[in-house]
Amino acid sequence: PLPPSTYQRRLKVIEQKQEARREQVKQQSKALTKALQKPFSFEERSNLRRSRSLSALDTDSKKRKNATEGKQTKFYARPMPHHIFDPEVDERAREEEAYRQIRIKMRAEQLLA
Repeated sequence: PLPPSTYQRRLKVIEQKQEARREQVKQQSKALTKALQKPFSFEERSNLRRSRSLSALDTDSKKRKNATEGKQTKFYARPMPHHIFDPEVDERAREEEAYRQIRIKMRAEQLLA
């Protein structure tokens, strides 16, 4: 006969209490740090500048959007370089491939010998 306390989940309860306490201490530490933190002297200025620049960019982008609205430039691709269509390029590529195949065969024969 086992005592009824062996069937209780005491470890889980203890772990849950510890986790809750850990979270509470974490929140308190964050609040304390935030309360002690002093803003830098230039922080206000930088925030003000940032908000001004963002609003300026926003209005500028709206103006640009309105100006280009309805107008869409046609895409023009650059012409292909003439040397690509040159038959010598194709010939050179074939030669290099043939030379590569010869080297592969020679290396295979060398390894088998």
